[in-house]
Amino acid sequence: MNKKVIDEIAEEFFKAMREKTLKESGFFNSMYGISKIFINVFTAKVLSRNEDVLKKGIQVYCLCPGWVNTDLGCSTGGKPPLTVE
Repeated sequence: MNKKVIDEIAEEFFKAMREKTLKESGFFNSMYGISKIFINVFTAKVLSRNEDVLKKGIQVYCLCPGWVNTDLGCSTGGKPPLTVE
C-alpha cells in the first residue's frame, strides 16, 4: 500500500461522510475509528518504507495506547479503563 492508495480511500471516506453514506459505503460510522486506521496505515506502510527514512536509519513506530481517560476519550459516556499516568 502506498500514499496514493491511502489518499484514494480517504477521498472515498470523505465523500461518504459528506453524503451520509458511511455504512453503505463499507466504512465505520465513526470519524474516530477511521482516522486512527488512516494514521496507523500511513505510519506503518508509508513512512516506515520511505526511501529517505530507510537511508537515514530512522525507526518508525506506530502504537495505540488504548482507551485512555482524557477529555477526548470520555465523550462516549463510558469511563475509559486507562489513566494518563
